[in-house]
Amino acid sequence: MSGTDDKAGLRAALLAIRKNYPSAETAVFQTSDQDWYGFNLEKVILTGGGRLSEQVEPSVFGQLCDDVWGDVCDIDWDGVMGEDYGGQATIDISSFLAATSEPDISFPTAIASRINNRRENFGEAQ
Repeated sequence: MSGTDDKAGLRAALLAIRKNYPSAETAVFQTSDQDWYGFNLEKVILTGGGRLSEQVEPSVFGQLCDDVWGDVCDIDWDGVMGEDYGGQATIDISSFLAATSEPDISFPTAIASRINNRRENFGEAQ
């Protein structure tokens, strides 16, 4: 993956974690056993310092790991994740999401779509 794609994959993984566990504060990934790419979700630290894996059944945490694998399995080991020499990447979820956020244009787009639909319904489409 390219650096841009890597960031998008990481962002998707962190959004999935945050969506399911709003109190997730930090995600820790470890390089996979593939050569030069791929990460596994190792742990999620919650607000207050507890580990998600200690709060949910092992199968639930395992499912979360499986869910985010598709987003991070192709990320290169080139520092985009901020991994250390041991291959561990510790990501502050809020900081990363804020730094990579895009402006929300969905509301204006939805309004424009409704206006166009009304024009079509009343024969005013151009």
